[in-house]
Amino acid sequence: MKQQTNKSNEGSTVGQNVPQKPFDMKMAAVILLGLVAIILAYYIFGLSGQVMPGTESLRYDTGELSNSSGFVSDVQAAKKIYIVMDLRNVASDKQKNNIMQCGTDFAGSQGLVGKELSVLAIESNTCTLLNGTSDINGCIKEAMTGVGFFINSGNSTTFFKNKIIIGIGEVYQPKSCGVNVKAG
Repeated sequence: MKQQTNKSNEGSTVGQNVPQKPFDMKMAAVILLGLVAIILAYYIFGLSGQVMPGTESLRYDTGELSNSSGFVSDVQAAKKIYIVMDLRNVASDKQKNNIMQCGTDFAGSQGLVGKELSVLAIESNTCTLLNGTSDINGCIKEAMTGVGFFINSGNSTTFFKNKIIIGIGEVYQPKSCGVNVKAG
């Protein structure tokens, strides 16, 4: 007896369990190159900054310099990620909104799914967290305990061990702040 097949349903996956493909190194390389391209775009087009605004006593102690691949490895290994939006000394409301949008875009990144996120906003003499406010020194000290994305007014990006400082200016392309690299 010859079995008939329904050509219209060939290739359909509705109602079927489709096996997941294992994570392969080619895909990891493509994702890593994509992240590096985004970061280089920030650097080349002057959309980010190294020196954190604010008083000298409130500067971040960033530690040893790193590079994009070192920082990607730090992010992949981290369980907790801090996203710090430093709104002190911004030039305009537009720049303030751009910094906050960048932080929001990072928080919604596919590459940070499954990580414990703490999002902090520093403004004037206050640090705002999801559960209330704190003094700035306490917030910065807390954020320095893990991998951190520090977003501020500026025009360059600098990588450190477990930290990246991203400066945002008057121009921001929506969804350009993001992490798409997953742990392998």
